[in-house]
Amino acid sequence: MNKSQFYFACLWSACSLFGTVHAKEAVDYVDPFIGTGRNGSTYPGAVSPGGMVQLSPDTGNSSSGYRHRDTTVQGFSFTHMSGVGWYGDLGNFLVMPTTGPLKTWYGETGKPGSGYHSQFANASEIAEAGYYAVTLDDYKIRAKPPPRHIAECCVSLFQKTNSPASRLIWAAASAARH
Repeated sequence: MNKSQFYFACLWSACSLFGTVHAKEAVDYVDPFIGTGRNGSTYPGAVSPGGMVQLSPDTGNSSSGYRHRDTTVQGFSFTHMSGVGWYGDLGNFLVMPTTGPLKTWYGETGKPGSGYHSQFANASEIAEAGYYAVTLDDYKIRAKPPPRHIAECCVSLFQKTNSPASRLIWAAASAARH
């Protein structure tokens, strides 16, 4: 092996070692929680490009239905708009997976068990381009609202329990609150 072949082999080995580091894709820099703080007017749920529904959690009466600092989820509704200060004024379709006795009122924030809402921790939320999931602590349910073009119910992973499991569906939920 001559010198040039040796240098080429060393260079090839070095490039092979450092070539295994993958550059980030543009999608890796997406943070769906940007704009959800204070009185934020965005929501973290995954949305299909050109989709007719934006299935995402509702935590209260913020302009988008979601506020990152809130600690309860009232359900997952199908229409959200970012940045316009609209919270389903013309009605919304809300779905909430639950276990235990059926409750028909969302309850009072800070009073667990007062309604069907559930406590959640921001640490249990995962939001990235095309995916959102949260654990509903009161029911021990992992909710994963999927991005769809037309309509879809929230995927809910229930833990084994002796309590009955249900999915509360409230048509025109936001209209009833105003």
